[in-house]
Amino acid sequence: MVTTSNALDSKRLTVYLLIGVAVCTFITRIYVQIWFADVMPHSPQPMTGRVYREMAAFGTAVYLNKSEVHFMRALDIGFILSIGLLFVVYYLRNRLKWA
Repeated sequence: MVTTSNALDSKRLTVYLLIGVAVCTFITRIYVQIWFADVMPHSPQPMTGRVYREMAAFGTAVYLNKSEVHFMRALDIGFILSIGLLFVVYYLRNRLKWA
């Protein structure tokens, strides 16, 4: 049986987890961009597979391989999904009058 306090605690936990995921992915994305701007090549290197152009920190173009590009996209998708779900939870909270 779910009591009211347990339901509120699970809703709060969900919101805190979504906020945590959003903050972690945002900070990780910024850190990776700065790190990539420093250590990744600024011209394509077909021998190592770094042929995918990506904008890093401070408007610097760097070249990444496919797995590094997938990692950057995963960070972007994780951030967008967590922010989107936070908006959905906020909407449901107001619509359903959650405390």
